Amino acid sequence: MLRKSLIGLVPVVLAIVAYASPVQAKHIYTLNIGATNPILDDGNDFQGGMGFELKAGMPIPFPFFDIELEAKIGRHGWNGKGTNGNASMFRGSVGARGGVNFALFPYGFVHVGYGRLSDWVYAKEPVAGPNLEVGIGLDVTAIPYMRIGLFGSYNHMMLGDTGYSTGLTDDDMQWFSYGLALSWTGDGGDDD
Repeated sequence: MLRKSLIGLVPVVLAIVAYASPVQAKHIYTLNIGATNPILDDGNDFQGGMGFELKAGMPIPFPFFDIELEAKIGRHGWNGKGTNGNASMFRGSVGARGGVNFALFPYGFVHVGYGRLSDWVYAKEPVAGPNLEVGIGLDVTAIPYMRIGLFGSYNHMMLGDTGYSTGLTDDDMQWFSYGLALSWTGDGGDDD
């Protein structure tokens, strides 16, 4: 009897998921706010900091799956250790994220772009270079056309000869980012 009751709930659950899912959206905007922590730092330069990113995306819906083409801009900051000053990075990227589009939206993403790192206290010349970001996340559809969730990503930026020693070589900067993500649709999913 319990089995029949559970099977009878399947259409109701699918209807709720279909209603709560932003599958019909034409544009998706995301705000990421979170922590940044350097990887493989030799302990002399930077420690963790905070950052934010704004993303605009265009979903390509498939049954139960979405791929979202995205463009983003962001700022990340690191606190200096010892006598080192704070560092700040601005970057822009393009890429995509894809995931199963239900009330829960597990996804993976990849972005490539270009960024600029400034060291505020040392007054070194700012350095710039290409960057790569790969990550995962899990969003929950809070209300129709709005998702809130968590993300985590690995970031790698090639900066040239910087004088910093914050990565595998002096030419790289690597860090983890993790935090909260808030996504919403710009058009409420309405068809024109």
